[in-house]
Amino acid sequence: MKKIETKPFLFTALKGISDKTITIHRDKLYASYVAKKNEICEKLEALSRGGDITNANQTYSNLRALKDGETFATNGVYLHEWYFDILGGDGQPSGPLVEALTEKYGSLKNFLAYFSACGMAARGWVVLC
Repeated sequence: MKKIETKPFLFTALKGISDKTITIHRDKLYASYVAKKNEICEKLEALSRGGDITNANQTYSNLRALKDGETFATNGVYLHEWYFDILGGDGQPSGPLVEALTEKYGSLKNFLAYFSACGMAARGWVVLC
């Protein structure tokens, strides 16, 4: 299992999001996901090379807990990287996607409220795709 490194992200004066928010996401949250993914991968590597996996099952076991944690940490890494990759612009939503969301949800405000609530219900992440 390959160790990963944090990617460098440089931001300057983004509209609609504070420097403090970006710094927290980059230097604390993202860096912590990378560190935790690497820690979990080391433990999984040890298990895969002769560690005790006799109690592995679908309800609870050390292996299941590590695999669950690996999934969550990996998603945290990828989602932060994708988040950082799309930052920029004037901070004003526009275009066909906004039109489609407005049509489906009645207004962009309604969509954003629902989307934010979904993120809170899903441990902080929701993806529009």
